[in-house]
Amino acid sequence: MENSNPKDFGSDLTAGRAQLRPDPKIPDKPTSEAEGQKNSQTEIGLGEPRRADFSDLENLAEIPAQPTSGIPLQNDFPDKLTPAPNQPDTPDKKPRVGIIVLLVIIGIIILGLIYSIIFAKPRIIIQNLPTGAQIFFDGKETVKTTITTTAGIHYLKISQAGYTALDKSFDLSYFKKIQQDANLRPIPQAQQIVSQEIFSLDQDNKNVIYYLDNSNKTINQLKFSPNQTNVIKTALTPTMSQEINGVIFSPDFSLAILKLKNGETGLYDFARYDLLHQEYTPWGNNIGAVVWRPQTDKIIYWQTIGQKKAITQADKKNSDPQNLIFLDDYDITPSPQLDISLDGKTLLIVADGNLYLFDLESKKAPSAAAEKNISNARFAPNSKTIAFTQDKKLKTVDFERKETISPDPQKIGQFSIFPEKNLGVEANAQIVIFSPDSQKIIAYLGDKGLTEINIADGQSREFSYQNKENLKIDSFQISFDENLLYFLTEDKNLMALKLDKGEY
Repeated sequence: MENSNPKDFGSDLTAGRAQLRPDPKIPDKPTSEAEGQKNSQTEIGLGEPRRADFSDLENLAEIPAQPTSGIPLQNDFPDKLTPAPNQPDTPDKKPRVGIIVLLVIIGIIILGLIYSIIFAKPRIIIQNLPTGAQIFFDGKETVKTTITTTAGIHYLKISQAGYTALDKSFDLSYFKKIQQDANLRPIPQAQQIVSQEIFSLDQDNKNVIYYLDNSNKTINQLKFSPNQTNVIKTALTPTMSQEINGVIFSPDFSLAILKLKNGETGLYDFARYDLLHQEYTPWGNNIGAVVWRPQTDKIIYWQTIGQKKAITQADKKNSDPQNLIFLDDYDITPSPQLDISLDGKTLLIVADGNLYLFDLESKKAPSAAAEKNISNARFAPNSKTIAFTQDKKLKTVDFERKETISPDPQKIGQFSIFPEKNLGVEANAQIVIFSPDSQKIIAYLGDKGLTEINIADGQSREFSYQNKENLKIDSFQISFDENLLYFLTEDKNLMALKLDKGEY
């Protein structure tokens, strides 16, 4: 076989493959790899070994496969150029996993929404409800013992005849559950602790009660044992020569201003309750209402001087009196009621059905805080709130006092008066009691008995005690721990009552 032209390598090789046939004669095994390679190249007519031009291999893909046997080719082109059979596609698992995770998240969100709809609203669960008890929620009667409601402040009352009502407020939030025990307590009963006719009830900061016994014309003191079961009664004065209409104790209860039945006013010095060395100093018959000025040893009262009424300040012995203001100059003519703020800076005047404030430091003209049909009033402990009765309705008003140091001298002694609040009950403001923080008032409401009222929102809570419809209260005091109530009835009996405001 003649040597082929290298340029016709592809075509000659194709033709050569077509002519190859099995040869029965097997050539001798080459003695070496190089020799074998040379022999194979010589037999197929390739001449001297040369590097194949692989650029011509593109045409090999078109060569139909031919069965071969015998002599293998040096370079197995068909094996290298035949495309590998298609492998089955391996599915990508990541998208499927992502879908599953997304579905799980959506399911959790749906379950959360369902749970929120069912259980998010706050609930109050009432337990141990007595037979026949009534349930009131936010003022409306209900028979439900599991109450589902909205977030915010709500009020629950459970009452039954003969028992202290449960009266409670709740500040509820979402998902909050309250379990409320409704095991009610029996209503307490007031006990009479003094049998004589009692007048002018008062109390110091040690829970000691002071009262006037006019049947014996003495001033007495009551102390309770620590467990509040025993009462110790002590006479602070010997028997007086005249009946006493009123007693105004000094802040430390060492002195008292007496208002006698004959119209005389005088100072009584208890001499530390030494009956042998006590002293009474008469002041005369022209003195009206008197108040002690806190944090000082001064007294303030109104008196008649000639044809005019003056507000006068003096020391505790009524020496060196100073007239602060003449009420007639401001058309305040009737006999006024007086009260003084706990800080000792502001005087309250009720006259002509109007309520006035007078700055004791600047001594400027009185300012009207409320007008028309006002019958009585008194200060709260904060010295900024006043309770007053107008047309029998109990109301409050707040004010702000201008300090004596001001860039505008015209504003010194003036007051900023804020809108008044109607507490929605009928009560005598003169005998109400403020809580120490001035946020609540305890008032006597006649047949409804004693009630505690929140000034901010008007919510009320009744005190529970037996026979309150028939116990007509003339004046009262509450112990500083708010456990005991002392009160005078209209028939002048002194009573003591353990307080129960329905707090469970």
